Amino acid sequence: MNVFETLRARYVHSEVRTRTRYGEAVQEIEENLRVGRIIFDAAGAVVALILLVVFWPIREVPTGHRGVITIGGAIQGVEDEGYHLVFPWESLSLFSIRAEPAVVEGAEG
Repeated sequence: MNVFETLRARYVHSEVRTRTRYGEAVQEIEENLRVGRIIFDAAGAVVALILLVVFWPIREVPTGHRGVITIGGAIQGVEDEGYHLVFPWESLSLFSIRAEPAVVEGAEG
């Protein structure tokens, strides 16, 4: 018997003793449990959504960049453009590979 069932059993027994009509007590208890279950499910969905956002495993490497995957500072791989699966213990750093003009003063040739 889990905690939820234990609490339900205690609630049922206390409510039945105070009510004169057994049917009304059972109806009220079932309605309260239904509302509690909805709240419990909604809270679980919110927690799952928060965890999904925090640990979102898909990262994007934009065009003209490379992604370097590291674990604890050690390079594990280099990813091309596109979407990649990055686990929570991995880190993805983006580096530009686009050609940029370089100005060198005093160079001849």
